[in-house]
Amino acid sequence: MELNQHGVKILQLLFDSDAQYLTIKELAQVLETSERVVNHNLTKLDSFLSKKGCGYIERKRGKGIRILKTDQFVTVYNKFMKTENPYTYRFSNDERQKYITCYLLLNDKYTTIEALSRKLGISYSTTAAHLQNVEQDLEGDSITLIRKPRLGLSIKGLEEDIRNSYIRRLLYEVSSEKEILNYYYNVGSVGKLPMMVFEDFCPIAQSGLFISFLRNVEEELKRHFSDDNFAFLLVYLSLVIQRIHQGCYLPDKKQVYELFNESMFSIFLPLVQEFNNLFEITLPRQEINALFIHLLGAQSIMIDSKTVANAPENMELLSIVEQIVSEIESVYRIEFGKNRRKLVKSLLAHLMPAVNRIRYQQKIINPIYNELITKHRQLFMNTRSAIAPLETYLNNAVDNHEVSFIAIYFLAALNEATNREIQLPRVLIVCGSGYGTAQVVSIQVQNLFNAEIVAVISGRDAAKYKNRGSYDYLISTVDLPDFQEDQYIKVSPLFTDEDYVRLKEFLDVRYASGAQQLQQVALTKKLSAIAGKFGAENNLQQMQYEFLAVLMGAKDNFMQRGSPHLLSLREMMPGNLMRFNVECCNWREAVTQGTLILEENKIVEPRYKEAIIKNLIDFGPNMVMFPNVVISHARPVDGCLKPAFGFINLKRPIGFGSRYHDPAKAIITLSVVNTDSHLNALVQLFNMLSNSDDREKLLRAVTKDEVIRLIEQYPD
Repeated sequence: MELNQHGVKILQLLFDSDAQYLTIKELAQVLETSERVVNHNLTKLDSFLSKKGCGYIERKRGKGIRILKTDQFVTVYNKFMKTENPYTYRFSNDERQKYITCYLLLNDKYTTIEALSRKLGISYSTTAAHLQNVEQDLEGDSITLIRKPRLGLSIKGLEEDIRNSYIRRLLYEVSSEKEILNYYYNVGSVGKLPMMVFEDFCPIAQSGLFISFLRNVEEELKRHFSDDNFAFLLVYLSLVIQRIHQGCYLPDKKQVYELFNESMFSIFLPLVQEFNNLFEITLPRQEINALFIHLLGAQSIMIDSKTVANAPENMELLSIVEQIVSEIESVYRIEFGKNRRKLVKSLLAHLMPAVNRIRYQQKIINPIYNELITKHRQLFMNTRSAIAPLETYLNNAVDNHEVSFIAIYFLAALNEATNREIQLPRVLIVCGSGYGTAQVVSIQVQNLFNAEIVAVISGRDAAKYKNRGSYDYLISTVDLPDFQEDQYIKVSPLFTDEDYVRLKEFLDVRYASGAQQLQQVALTKKLSAIAGKFGAENNLQQMQYEFLAVLMGAKDNFMQRGSPHLLSLREMMPGNLMRFNVECCNWREAVTQGTLILEENKIVEPRYKEAIIKNLIDFGPNMVMFPNVVISHARPVDGCLKPAFGFINLKRPIGFGSRYHDPAKAIITLSVVNTDSHLNALVQLFNMLSNSDDREKLLRAVTKDEVIRLIEQYPD
């Protein structure tokens, strides 16, 4: 063995450092060993690199050591880590099953269990056991696993279903956008499982051809795809080549793909010829049409403004955008003023590809969908109502993820409506998910800080801006491997309170107090709208004044006048009121099980569950207030004896009929009495559930200690 475990780990650390110097001390700390052991392994690593003829370890006094990532070194490294490394990463059962599924979906020929066993380095019986789960998994995508004596295994299904299943698994289960781009650009690190899957359908030598083709598409179509859509298109093109070489084609859908009258199709045809020449194939009409749809439907960071403004076919769509914007202005009783034109143009640019996606059933996933629904549910619902003219125009329903992208534009615009015109330092925004999410960050920065947005770019292009001459600060919603951590500021696409605190260290918070007042006004309007929704319509204007007065502190300081003891979440939801892996058949049983733990502890009466069930029947599934979480409750007079919260998570998710947050995986049952003592705990609970990472931890928890540790992160 040329390298031991320490040697392999050092090689990985040097590779991942992207030619930045690491000290012997740093390496020893990471490896949890002595500097003497590190030096011993560096000597062996020197010998290893010399034998491979791919470079050497560079040592510099006062800085440390590094390896220059030449093309030859990257090739040797990737091959070694995948095939030659004696301490090969051991795949988990789940990873093996994902690989087997992808392998079967990719290959049209029969393969054997023995061949799969050799690929994964596992036994025949283990592979056979994995195949049982793979078979069930494929059935969910309407794909059948075929077993034939002497031939082996294959799959059967519609070509469209096979491709969609493969791409979905690769993009959302096997790898990430970052790993896909790293592989195709041959930079950065790629996980073991993604690397193994990628090499099955796109040898690294071909990856540059796909990048070159898509860059030409961007230039010809006058748009710049977002990072996640660029990654999707790389995978899609690679899969098309693989399937066509196997003789597997999409069916000809003339009734669906009647695109030859599209004005942009004349621009696209030369690109098709380039594609055919690059990969020495001939795309049939149905494949050309499908590719055209994917390219037209791809989300973009930028679309050429002249293309948007001058295209005749966009005039009707422009009228629809104007109607949608007017409806949002009416709902929020606001005028976007001088910013309205920019909003309309941005929405039109977004809807140009979105219309093609919706019309031809090309699904898109918003990675911050759950977070948006949790924090801005009312805006989402208002947006869904406002886009009715778009659905009429398309004669097709717009799915929730598409609606959420449109809502992001209005989130940015509503913030921008109160923006102040001042001279600001220069900020560069990097976003990987699309123009709308970048605008949320941009407008929040403009509202809350002394900053000017000079450009919005994709993560792929960030490396071009390493010279800081054109900007003062770099703010990114994605990781930037070409930059050191202190060279940019990482924020959430929805710009959280934590991001605000982080940016305060760098930017002048000159208008922070004004922004806080604007937030109070916005909260006042939301509270009034909610009250009006439930019948308090007599004097909404006066109600807004009252709410605002309380929020601004103008009312009597009633909390100082004998207010009750405010219970903490730790007090309200102790360990004895938690149950895990509870099995239920339907939503009624889930509600019953959620209250049972409170009944057993004499906190609620047995009739309480009936009141909750009646509320769900009468008012619908509004209690599913967070993604996968039900806040189960009724009135205090319906049987609450003591203040407490009960928690259960479910063995299998249960549907409650919520349009936005189903299926439910956890039930939190509230028992409150006629005081405000529970409100503090409720705020802590909602803060925890609003954090998507912590909410997922709560849903996956299997012990009360895990939940208690989460609760303790949200102090009074």
